[in-house]
Amino acid sequence: MNGGSCAVNGMAFTCSCTSGFHGSNCNETGDTCVSKPCTNGGTCTSAGITFRCLCVSGTTGNTCSQIVATTVSQNETQEQERKTDSLLAVYIVVPILALSGIVIAAIAIYKHKNDNTVDDDNVQNGQATNVLTVDK
Repeated sequence: MNGGSCAVNGMAFTCSCTSGFHGSNCNETGDTCVSKPCTNGGTCTSAGITFRCLCVSGTTGNTCSQIVATTVSQNETQEQERKTDSLLAVYIVVPILALSGIVIAAIAIYKHKNDNTVDDDNVQNGQATNVLTVDK
């Protein structure tokens, strides 16, 4: 039918269709992509009586149904290791700096408090006196 050639094979027959026709009797026309034969995000393009799938990265096959195993490149692995090392450094350094700041502040407060106290030995009649001693 429609210029195609069909051959009998036992109890069945097969047809070879001309351009623009498809189907078991070469009686169907139109876009072969109407049935959306491409899977996994593949793009269908009509190619005469058949179709062709343009597969997205990570898939392959006539209908993009086969998943391709992907490997991580060495650069991606090194980048991930750098990010992990950076986060580890932040988790260690920040608490150490915070603790150091607290210790330094506590020491400064303690010293300031002791500098403002008057020695009881230098108080006479409720008045603080300055005593200068010279060691010989």
